[in-house]
Amino acid sequence: MQIIIQLFISGISAGCIYGIISLAFTMIYNSTKIVNFSQGSLVMAGAMLGHLFLYRMKLPALAAVVLDMAILCVIGLVMKFTIYDFLRRKNAKDYHLVITILGYGIVIDQLFALLIGKQQYSVPALIGDGSSIYLKALGINMYPENLILIAVTVALIIIFWIFLNKTQLGLCIQAIGFNADAARLSGLRTSMLISITFCLSCSISALGGLLIAPIMGATSSMGASLGVKGFAATILGGMGNPFAGFVGGLMIGLIETFASYYISSTYSSVIAYLVLLLMLIIKPSGLWPEKGDR
Repeated sequence: MQIIIQLFISGISAGCIYGIISLAFTMIYNSTKIVNFSQGSLVMAGAMLGHLFLYRMKLPALAAVVLDMAILCVIGLVMKFTIYDFLRRKNAKDYHLVITILGYGIVIDQLFALLIGKQQYSVPALIGDGSSIYLKALGINMYPENLILIAVTVALIIIFWIFLNKTQLGLCIQAIGFNADAARLSGLRTSMLISITFCLSCSISALGGLLIAPIMGATSSMGASLGVKGFAATILGGMGNPFAGFVGGLMIGLIETFASYYISSTYSSVIAYLVLLLMLIIKPSGLWPEKGDR
């Protein structure tokens, strides 16, 4: 029974990793209807900067978080003004945007590999010394960074669901995604609102990278895998809904963890993607489709 509980908690932790990446996908998608395929690279950047600030420079955790978010916001705004705005002015197709953004992510990967290094780096936990704690009620050991990841991810999902659905700013952001021309004609400053979503998405990526890195380390090549699994979680749950992406992430995380233990770690990712393919065949819109897809 203890093994089942340990695997379940590990699966929840892995699912939160994919869930927080899915949340970052959702923020930009809700305002632009564009899938940001550089998302994994942005999370990687957050993790690598965490190594730089926390391990090499020995900065306090709060300072590292603020600097990480600020730098990622700058990277996101560069993407918005040099790629998104430029191609929109040229009336480029959506697939042009997606491919160009993917290329921007590759540039980010190579830039961090050049500036910081290509090997896997350790990152200190934001809170505590990283030693495990014994949960007597469950009879298992657990690392504080896993608990922090789960708690912060759940909090972020709730906060951003409320933000998108219960605040005027969040509703305006979604209005742009539904019909950008109508939103512009109604007086909304669409460019500024989209810039805000890029900053919010990049801030989530920075925080996600800082939370993930103490668990799995930081390397310049980690972005592709994280981005694919975060996108898979988004598709599995349903695009545009923070809760849906979170549930999709939990499903993939649990499937991977149990498959790794009971079958083979070699095939755990394959099994997770097979479940995704079956879901796309049975219900392509995901568990909770967008209102326009119902």
